[in-house]
Amino acid sequence: MARLKDSEHDVTGYERMPSERHDSICAWGTIKKELTDFCKKTGRDFNDFLIHDGKEMHVKMNDNVKFDIGLKGLCTYNKLGLIKDFIKDCNVIYGKAPRLAEIENDYDMIVDCTGFNRSYLPKMEQDFYLPTYEYKVEYENGVLNKKSTLSSIISQTELQNKSDLLVNEMLSHQSGLYPWIPFYKETIDSISKFPLSDFYSKKKTINFPLL
Repeated sequence: MARLKDSEHDVTGYERMPSERHDSICAWGTIKKELTDFCKKTGRDFNDFLIHDGKEMHVKMNDNVKFDIGLKGLCTYNKLGLIKDFIKDCNVIYGKAPRLAEIENDYDMIVDCTGFNRSYLPKMEQDFYLPTYEYKVEYENGVLNKKSTLSSIISQTELQNKSDLLVNEMLSHQSGLYPWIPFYKETIDSISKFPLSDFYSKKKTINFPLL
């Protein structure tokens, strides 16, 4: 939208959330070179939104094997800040998610960016999504240090038996936690690998509000 707003194209964006609740819930990590080139196309300096330029990732496996991975170009950035800067002068309609039939005659082209489930495109015959948790932590200088535990930023109820893990070890991937647990396998047939009807439905119902 930022690249086309001063062109001969009339571009309109729709955001289902109201403007005060507009957020970016996807990963804030990216490839620095790609975003740098992308920002240049709209006259922006990606360094203005850069949070951390990764150098190394420290890995500690369950069997206490440790190793480092050199990071070339992997970084974290202020994704929401960049998005808001991109669209600040664009025509965005907040709090509305129109049906395809409502807008298909009004535009020459429709780009569907509605999340993990594309509302305007045909549904995939086999598809599933993995629920994930993301924490956005806001703190003042000096609140966190190398001895800070997860219980200092997350409630004890949510952490259960992991409250004493160090924040520093979590951020450096040295906590010893299992890196990934494929819970989704419990929702698919062990032989055919097709989604089980107990967890998935081809029709939208009260028990299955999402498709």
